[in-house]
Amino acid sequence: MVSLINKQIKHTGALGIGTVTEQDDKYITVQFASRISKFAYPAAFEKFLVAVDPVDADAIKKELEEVKAAVEAAKAAEAIKRAAEEQAKLEALRAKTAVSGKKEGSAKAHVPVKKSSWTGYDISGFPR
Repeated sequence: MVSLINKQIKHTGALGIGTVTEQDDKYITVQFASRISKFAYPAAFEKFLVAVDPVDADAIKKELEEVKAAVEAAKAAEAIKRAAEEQAKLEALRAKTAVSGKKEGSAKAHVPVKKSSWTGYDISGFPR
């Protein structure tokens, strides 16, 4: 984590340049001329904040890339886990149908048939 205490930070909106007064793993507190604001760290540097010092800006950029890579890796791991669970369910269903002797997908849902609205008259209005 890049230490930003007492470093100058520029807000991309109307707040201007401020100084970081507090920092922890998840948040930074910046004192601007008009107010004190708390931001999510490092996510706020994607849209709202820019470090004035280029060295700090580069370090924050690298940290953001690492966070994004970790999030992508977690998503990929979750997708693999879901796929394995789906495969296990499918195999259990196949094993169950093999024991019962039914073909997969052979049980069809009952669909009620609508009664005809035939009135006994043709298009001309005369009885048939």
